[in-house]
Amino acid sequence: MKELNDLVQSLRLLETSDILNGTDTDGVRKMLLSYLESLDKQDCYTLSVRLMFTLCIRIGELRALTWGDIDDSDPEHPYLLIRHQIVDKRVDGVGRKATDVDYMKSHSRSGKRRFPLSTYALQVLDEFRDLCPDGTYICSNQGGENPIYTNKFNEHLKM
Repeated sequence: MKELNDLVQSLRLLETSDILNGTDTDGVRKMLLSYLESLDKQDCYTLSVRLMFTLCIRIGELRALTWGDIDDSDPEHPYLLIRHQIVDKRVDGVGRKATDVDYMKSHSRSGKRRFPLSTYALQVLDEFRDLCPDGTYICSNQGGENPIYTNKFNEHLKM
């Protein structure tokens, strides 16, 4: 808990305008990743935050990632395909339901892209695979068949 308080104190010392102007966003990202790595419990939400901050992708894109989105046909240069997202759609009688859609937030082709996977990103993916070896979704919370919940993910960001 002391480490979390120290991290929060360090983040408060940064001026909001510095963060918004991009002055030290990389430093803040590295601080957050370092803290998250130090946690004893690496659950699907902690790993999801780590992966999101590593890849710099949107929450809907993160939730939609499947093991089929990774192309490691060239082991020297593996990459991740971002080609769909999960949005919460209102369903009569059910409330909101996670729905995988093939359009991106920008509704343009530029939203679909590929990211080279760094050694760190591959490490986080390996941790996900250890957590849920038979799952469909990378960032899953129930045996790999369901993506993580946005609200619970956001709670982890606020800790």
